Amino acid sequence: VYTFRLYVQQVQTHLANLEQIVAERTKDLAALNRQKDAYLAVLTHDMMTPLTSIRLCAEELQADPTSAVDNPSLITFLLRSQRTLFTMVRNILDIEKLQAGGSLSSKKTICDLAQLLNNIVEIMQIEAGEKHVHIHYVIPDRSLLVYADRNQLERALTNLLSNAVKYTPQGGSVKVIAEQKTDKLIVRFTDTG
Repeated sequence: VYTFRLYVQQVQTHLANLEQIVAERTKDLAALNRQKDAYLAVLTHDMMTPLTSIRLCAEELQADPTSAVDNPSLITFLLRSQRTLFTMVRNILDIEKLQAGGSLSSKKTICDLAQLLNNIVEIMQIEAGEKHVHIHYVIPDRSLLVYADRNQLERALTNLLSNAVKYTPQGGSVKVIAEQKTDKLIVRFTDTG
């Protein structure tokens, strides 16, 4: 009888441990699921800016096919937005590679922050124009060279400007300022939203 009771106690202890392990795993899975949902929300937000630019340019070209002749920047906007979207998809593939145990190499190069900001502002002008939001930017005429991963920098700056336009009410304004102070480059976004 004593041996049987001891055996039952050991089984009960083992079952309790298993229940605790299952509860911990369930909690971990729920946390991972929340992280996945947050990532998908950010990804969806990131993709909306280039998709909106592509849609607006395509609608303008559809309404007036000769508008590309009068405004060649439409084609430039389409191609830049397509490249941005392509980069995002490549980022998703990079994340998958990381989750599979691979590693990413940082592709840092010297890039011109002034030119990068100018390109981003040009793309966002279309979306801002739809909301009658004025984008005012103060970017030096000279190069602002920075050593960084150009794609990641572009993604971060695009997000900041996209959010500023998104949360600024119709008729408002967004200001983008880039300046060099000694050994630092400062980019500032302000908006009336």
